[in-house]
Amino acid sequence: MTDIDDIIRESLKFSPQTSKELNNKMINEYSESLKKGKKSPKWTVALIVPAVIACISAGTYMAIDGGFFRDKTTIFGTVIGQTYENATDEIEVTSDYSDGKLHINLNLLKYDYIPYSLSEEMNLYDFSLINLSDNTVAEDIHSDYAVVNGNIVDIAVDFNAVADTEYKLTINSFISSRKADQPLEIKGNWETFFET
Repeated sequence: MTDIDDIIRESLKFSPQTSKELNNKMINEYSESLKKGKKSPKWTVALIVPAVIACISAGTYMAIDGGFFRDKTTIFGTVIGQTYENATDEIEVTSDYSDGKLHINLNLLKYDYIPYSLSEEMNLYDFSLINLSDNTVAEDIHSDYAVVNGNIVDIAVDFNAVADTEYKLTINSFISSRKADQPLEIKGNWETFFET
């Protein structure tokens, strides 16, 4: 089992509220007070509790394997909604171009988990489409919500492509919709290539 003194020393190292020099001084003072059998200095409580919480939060964030929900807040801290973060490995994205439409096919790998199990429709939200022959960004792209059918979503995008050209589609987020609920942005990093 880890000694509480080791935890406190490590917490002081990562305290975001102090400089490195001051942190080292506090760690040394704390260590000296332990050697002399004194009680912990009063400042340790004020710094250690937030530092331990910050370390635990950072550790939890790093340990998350897959997506997680995050509150969207105003600059005043008021929660105005949520986003779903880190979904890259939970959705496979492929694309192909035919009949004047770009078809973006989503395979929801965790379709029986929230938020996917609650999604009725999905659409592109934050994305860019680049013509690789001249590195121009395609504009005036329109798509409608596509129905979620189990683990499959086929988003059709109206797009007039240049013939015999390769494109790169970069997606940073999708938007998920369900009746009577606020739309949910699902964030990640996806890239797919297609030829016309």
